[in-house]
Amino acid sequence: MERSGAVPRLTGESGGRTNFPLRSESTLRIEWVLEDGKTRKPHGLTTVQPACCFIAAGRIYPSTKLLQYKSKEYDAVCKDIYGREVYCYSERFPCFDSYDALYETRCYRWYFIKHGGKLTRVYCTDGIPTVSVTEDVRDIETGCAKRMLKHGFIENKEELL
Repeated sequence: MERSGAVPRLTGESGGRTNFPLRSESTLRIEWVLEDGKTRKPHGLTTVQPACCFIAAGRIYPSTKLLQYKSKEYDAVCKDIYGREVYCYSERFPCFDSYDALYETRCYRWYFIKHGGKLTRVYCTDGIPTVSVTEDVRDIETGCAKRMLKHGFIENKEELL
C-alpha cells in the first residue's frame, strides 16, 4: 500500500495516445486521491534514456530487471531493488504467421512504480536499447489499466471497465 496514503484512481476520461517505439495505444486518465479526500492531477513528463542505466522515480537502475527484484516469476505486483511497489506487465509482439509464432520471443514491457504519491512508468521493448520513462504518469494504456484494476494496483472512480 502507498505510504503517503495517496491512491491512484481512474477518472473516467480518455487520455491521449501513447507513442512509444513500435507501439501506439489509447489511454485512460488517472488522478491521485489524497488522504484528505482532495484530488491531484498528474503532469506526465516522458524522457527516453539508455536501458543500460536510467533514472526512474528518483533512483538509478542499471537494468530493467531490477524493477522486478523481489517477485515470483509471474507476479504482477512486486518490489524493486529499493523496496518500492512495482506493477509489471508485458505483451508479446504480434505474430502474423507460423514462423512468427515459433520464433518471435520479443515483448513490450511496462513497469509502474508507486512512490510518494506519484506513479512512474518505465516502458521498454525487447531488443531496443532505450527505455521511455514517464514521471508522474497522467495517462495509462487501456490494457495496462484493466489489469492494474484487477490486481488492485489502482482504483476506479466508477464502473468504467
